[in-house]
Formats: sequence, C-alpha cells, structure tokens
Amino acid sequence: MNESYDLPLARARRNEAIDAATQAADEEWRAVALMALCRIARGSATFTTDDVWKSVPSPREPRAIAGVMLEAKRLGLCEPTSTYQQSERVRCHARPLRVWRSLEAA
Repeated sequence: MNESYDLPLARARRNEAIDAATQAADEEWRAVALMALCRIARGSATFTTDDVWKSVPSPREPRAIAGVMLEAKRLGLCEPTSTYQQSERVRCHARPLRVWRSLEAA
C-alpha cells in the first residue's frame, strides 16, 4: 500500500476541504444557516447538523455545513462533544453525526 499517514497533514487537508466547501456555498446561505444554528442553540442543550438542515434550504454545496459549524464554534455558540448519533436524513444512510453542546441554551 502506498497510503501515507500524517495526522498534522491530514488535519490541514481537512481544513482546506472545509474552507473550499464553505466558499462554494453562497454567502446568503451561510448567513441563513448560521442564524438557524443560533436559534437552535438557544432552544436546545444539544443538537446535530440534522437540526440545522431542518431549518435551511439545501445549498449548492452541502458540505458547507461544516464551515457553518466551525464558525458557530469560533463565535462561542456551541462546542463539539465526544458523542455521536445517527442521522435521520435518508440521504445520509444513518451515518454518525457529532452531537454539539449549546453554549447559548436558556
């Protein structure tokens, strides 16, 4: 096998991919998604991206949700937990989603 293993490089490539996907989604969609995430974070102690998807239209680049989640984390709205739950979205085939903890919940 010719596969390389380098965790710092893997993280850098992940960040590059998230940035590229985020830039591919239009700015208006990103703003709508972040506002939806803010509402969700105020009303729930924990949530997943499924909760955000229920509140926003599909963008041309669905992977842009990762950039929205990281922006919310940077703004202090939420933080990732070590817990995962299965996605309810049929197109996601019940894949695991990270559970996020709200830092805004009432």
